[in-house]
Amino acid sequence: MNLTGQNAAKVALGAQANDSVVPDGEPLGMESMSTTFDADLARANLMRVRGDYRKAEEICLQILVNNPKSASTHTLLGDICSDQGRLEQAAQWYEMSLDLDPGSLVDRQKLDDVRAQIQERDHISSVTQLGLPDSKLITPKWMVVSGISIVVVAIAIGYAIKLGGLDYSSGPQVVRTPIKATSVNLDPGVGPTDHVGVKPPIITPGTSPVSGTSTATPVAWPKDDKQLKLEVTANTKWGPRLLSLTQDLKTKITTLSFASLEGESEREVAADFARAVFEATQDPDMVTLKAVRNDKLIYQAEAPREKYAETQTSEWRDKQDSADAWILYILTNELWAKKDGDLNAKPPAGANADSSPPVLTGPATEKSSEKKEGQ
Repeated sequence: MNLTGQNAAKVALGAQANDSVVPDGEPLGMESMSTTFDADLARANLMRVRGDYRKAEEICLQILVNNPKSASTHTLLGDICSDQGRLEQAAQWYEMSLDLDPGSLVDRQKLDDVRAQIQERDHISSVTQLGLPDSKLITPKWMVVSGISIVVVAIAIGYAIKLGGLDYSSGPQVVRTPIKATSVNLDPGVGPTDHVGVKPPIITPGTSPVSGTSTATPVAWPKDDKQLKLEVTANTKWGPRLLSLTQDLKTKITTLSFASLEGESEREVAADFARAVFEATQDPDMVTLKAVRNDKLIYQAEAPREKYAETQTSEWRDKQDSADAWILYILTNELWAKKDGDLNAKPPAGANADSSPPVLTGPATEKSSEKKEGQ
């Protein structure tokens, strides 16, 4: 049996063993996860084969928590996304797998196939929207016919011009006279290559050259969403949890969503993602963070850049009793999901909500303490 057959048998055996331990209907949690890497990966692949993509993806994300450099797990996540038609996400997982294992010919072929599918899909979409004929319908025969038609039309136009049917010379002639420089319109600073006697207007950025009125100067993001997403993924240990990232040019707000597992602090993950965004780009003034579990929004918060920048100063850090104080300080407008699915400003009971956060000694808390002392 060759190496490929041995690996396939190993995955199959692991899937059967793990499937017997965890029933298919049992909710996936940290306690029900297998402790061995091969068994976890086999179960994730089994869920993918069964079409339970959500559970397969959740198992893979849990594997990456303890094995963030597992190229095979990144590849399986790419397969899961590809099966569902999420081609852009599949390409990103294959790219990250190749970063970990550049010599993998299988991952290279999968990435090329996904990119080809994306290109074909975009081409079909463009043709449909513009109403253009399919390129397959344009045969050499039709190209010859079109070329002959163009030649015939050109000959007809030339013959008509020769007979005078299209002669426009009988119309009024436009007389162009040169502009002579005089002592009134001559500008002493005009050089030999400038228009003599005509002083060019001074146009400043943001001003219309026609009316002189103020116009909006176009601004573009230095980094697109895909590039920023890849940099953020590489700049935090929670990178594989990143689900989506979008930037808004008008509001200067970047919105980021991530997968959250049972038993971990959404605040810690959210704050670290905000840090990664602020360090990767200077564009957004605010990062909106959303934690998703089982396709449901369970936590939302905002992180202003000015608050994060404040935590990076030695003056602010010297006042803190905990190294994690910055996490609670930069997160504002926090909302938690209630049982009915709505969001509530009060955290739910339990350790995950960090109901007893460390005392902060930043500017906001100093003002409140001074107020109490004055009373």
